[in-house]
Amino acid sequence: MTARVLIVDDDAFFVRRARAALEGSFELQIVSNRDAALAAIETWAPDIVVLDATLGGSGAFGLLDEMRTSCLDGVPRVLFVAKGPGSIHRLQVDGSSFLGVILRESGMDGLLAAVRCALGTVMSRRLLTA
Repeated sequence: MTARVLIVDDDAFFVRRARAALEGSFELQIVSNRDAALAAIETWAPDIVVLDATLGGSGAFGLLDEMRTSCLDGVPRVLFVAKGPGSIHRLQVDGSSFLGVILRESGMDGLLAAVRCALGTVMSRRLLTA
């Protein structure tokens, strides 16, 4: 079974590059706003969510809060994408859904490695709870 990765990001340039890097390895769905993300999480059940830490609108943390209250099957694990080292300290997240942070400047090889590592963590947790 191919792992499902939901990318929630409103930066078209990043999304194009992320799609090119991840598309052959994972089943992808890409959305650019909170409402579409919530709908995708509910109907598609991704294994992880790659979330832009500076998402517009209600923001990444507003989305996390809504995920916690609306996801009946549990909150998917989240890998944050941050713009720079200065933004990492703001990512104070509930440890049950937080997988880590990758910097945009890490490039697409870094993103691919982070997603693979995050999925390994998610799959290991599933085996332990099965």
